Amino acid sequence: MIFPAANLLSSFVPHETTIRSGCFLVIFLVITILESAAPPPPPDRQQTGTLVR
Repeated sequence: MIFPAANLLSSFVPHETTIRSGCFLVIFLVITILESAAPPPPPDRQQTGTLVR
């Protein structure tokens, strides 16, 4: 075995995949809510398909 402590670590966190997925989803939802609540950019800075200078 290259990593003999690997079995020991897995016994400490039996639900690691669930915890990681849950953290990802919480962060994703928080960022999504903050992005949707942000005010729109001013009209002179909105993308119109051409370069605005």
